[in-house]
Amino acid sequence: MRITGQLQYGLIKRGLQNTIEDLTNLNTELATGKKINKPSDDPLGVARAMDYRVSLSQNDQYQNIIDLTNARLNITATTVSSVSDIISQMISLVNKGQSSTDPTEKTADSLQAGQLRDTLLYMANQKYGDSYLFSGFKSNQTSFTYNAATFQYDYNGDNNTVNVPVDQGATVAANAPGNTVFSPPLPANLPTALADGTPISYAQVTNPANGVNTLTVTIGTAGNPGYDTFSVSNYMDMANVAAYAWKDQNVNGTALDPSSSISATMSSNRLQALAPIFEDVRSTIQPVTTDIALRLTTLDNTKTRLTSLSTILQNSISGIEGADMNQVAVDIQSTQLALTAMRTTAGKILSESLFNFLTLQ
Repeated sequence: MRITGQLQYGLIKRGLQNTIEDLTNLNTELATGKKINKPSDDPLGVARAMDYRVSLSQNDQYQNIIDLTNARLNITATTVSSVSDIISQMISLVNKGQSSTDPTEKTADSLQAGQLRDTLLYMANQKYGDSYLFSGFKSNQTSFTYNAATFQYDYNGDNNTVNVPVDQGATVAANAPGNTVFSPPLPANLPTALADGTPISYAQVTNPANGVNTLTVTIGTAGNPGYDTFSVSNYMDMANVAAYAWKDQNVNGTALDPSSSISATMSSNRLQALAPIFEDVRSTIQPVTTDIALRLTTLDNTKTRLTSLSTILQNSISGIEGADMNQVAVDIQSTQLALTAMRTTAGKILSESLFNFLTLQ
């Protein structure tokens, strides 16, 4: 087969173009540090890298959610711990003041109970950003407000738990509804009589709409002097009843009884009736505190795992796309040498072809 000059020229041209293209690609790898700079460089590698990036993006989103949830739950845990401390103060106050008869001391106890009540309300309405921590799904509404018509504190939230995704198929509750934290259930083993033998009974009604427990306390026998009944739905109500009891008053400010001596007895009875409920609150709050602590541990463990996975994914992407700079430098040198050799050879071949063309004429 006779190789013509035109065929030789075409072969030399393609060889030079391919070598120059290889050199260009190698210089691009050197400049970018990547061996894949366009999809055509490695279609399969590009697809794998995209899958890794999607997983990495999901991990980043989960970690952001974990950070926000962690902050929210830490504030919740701190608040619940403060509530527990206030309840302990109320227990000490009620136990100390049940038999108090000194007007000055009763006034001081009433004032302190009122201050603790207001602090409890402040804690119950804690916010994280623009969201109320203890309102359930209704996080845009104030958790508890004072109702001037009933002289009690109303829960405006619901009993729903906000579950947030923290990993594939895994969620964590990001809140503690106010009915769980601030509305005590009816304690077990409640007394049936006070210290002086006065009969006492407790009843509970749960609102199915928001999960709030309303406890009704009945003291004495209907028709007898000192007969009394009152209801509480949360810790603020309980502290409020105590604050007014030391004034010998109902929560609406009226006297417990026209007789001052009977009012004083009813005041002491109310404090005795509240004591076991306050005592039981600590055992009600403890599970909430433990549950939040477990959730925080879960968040920490999940983030640690996601952080490790993100590192693995990032390394995998780098392994697919990243160029071996030492090898690139060697390849550039080899390609440059090959290009120089091809240019020299091409020059000789083309010169001989031109000479043969002229001598054969």
